[in-house]
Amino acid sequence: MATYQMALAVQRKIKDQYLKFSGLHGISLGKRKGEEEWTIYFHVIKKLPLEQVAEKERIPKVIDGVPTKVIEHEPMKPLVDDKKYRPVQGGCQIETEAGLGTLGCFLERSDNKSTY
Repeated sequence: MATYQMALAVQRKIKDQYLKFSGLHGISLGKRKGEEEWTIYFHVIKKLPLEQVAEKERIPKVIDGVPTKVIEHEPMKPLVDDKKYRPVQGGCQIETEAGLGTLGCFLERSDNKSTY
C-alpha cells in the first residue's frame, strides 16, 4: 500500500518528466474516496482513448508501487483579490516580502491578549 511519503517521493522524482506531456497541466497527490492508499493524480485538459495517446506519453496504472489516476478538467486559474479589507478578514489575500498568501486566522493569547 502506497503511503504519503512514498507517493510524495515518486511525485517529486517524475514531475519534471511528465509535466512535459501534451495536455497535462498538473500532478497532485490524494486518496481515492473510501480508500487509505495514496494515489498520484495526473490532471489533463481532455482524456483521450489510449490508442490516441502517444506511447511515450501514456500514464502507467502504477509508478514505483504508487497507483495513478488521470483526471480531466480545465487548468485552474488563480483568483486575484486586490480589495482592501478594514478590518482585515480571514480568507483575504495578503502579501509580504515572502510572497502572496491567504490570511487564515488571528490568534489571541489568553494570558496577555497579544494578537498573532
